[in-house]
Amino acid sequence: MKKPNFLVVGVQKAGTTYLCGKLQRHKDVFMSNPKELLFFQKRDVTDEMFKSYLSEYFSNAKEEQYIGEGSAIYLQWPNAFENIQKYLDKDLKIIICLRQPTDRALSFYLHNYKKGRFDGSENILNVGADIRLSPVQSSMYAPYIKKWLEVYGDNVSFQLFDDLLDSPTGFIRTATDFLGLEPMPKVDEGAVNKGFSLIWKDDYLTLNIEETDKKLPVFTMNQLEELHALFLDDIEETEKLIGRSLEHWKKMPEFTAKQKNW
Repeated sequence: MKKPNFLVVGVQKAGTTYLCGKLQRHKDVFMSNPKELLFFQKRDVTDEMFKSYLSEYFSNAKEEQYIGEGSAIYLQWPNAFENIQKYLDKDLKIIICLRQPTDRALSFYLHNYKKGRFDGSENILNVGADIRLSPVQSSMYAPYIKKWLEVYGDNVSFQLFDDLLDSPTGFIRTATDFLGLEPMPKVDEGAVNKGFSLIWKDDYLTLNIEETDKKLPVFTMNQLEELHALFLDDIEETEKLIGRSLEHWKKMPEFTAKQKNW
């Protein structure tokens, strides 16, 4: 059975759904349906489980050059890295999407609020016991990137959410160039998986919602500044690892500016 030869492994809230959705339309790419199979982060994966995974999600692949899936938790979650090394080939292509971590931590919190995992009363600085639900821990990139680069080297490509905001067509072109595929024509630039709209009220940031029966989360400027400070060292290290300037990440995000279109 054919098996994936490329993965989009992270991170959540950084454009992975948009990227996988567009690549799925390329004539030389077969993407799993659904996108997020969440297979390799499982504990105690067996050969039989892997065979079932291939049979269920990739048996319809034909002669496409690339067969892939996009589970945005694989970059950081326990078990995923080891299972991928064990079951997929060493020439595997890896795409890692990254987003300014302060902005991403806020988006991650709101995503889990929307899903009902948070109720709006938690402090973003310390909610979540581990990387699965912690906005802070899940927005630290460098230790994980280093691990993937040590094994897959030049087969790893990094794409920034900033580039998706600037030019969706260019964002997709970066991926097809990395994979050595024919470029796609201009793509639909509508947002996918769009997050909440945000608004400043006095000295705190909250959701731009008129009426709701749920408690709205509130983020003070002091909280956001403290959150931002937590990521500065990791940004420095990430910058070195990916070989791209992240100087703009070191400034506090505006939070509301990008919500007009995404």
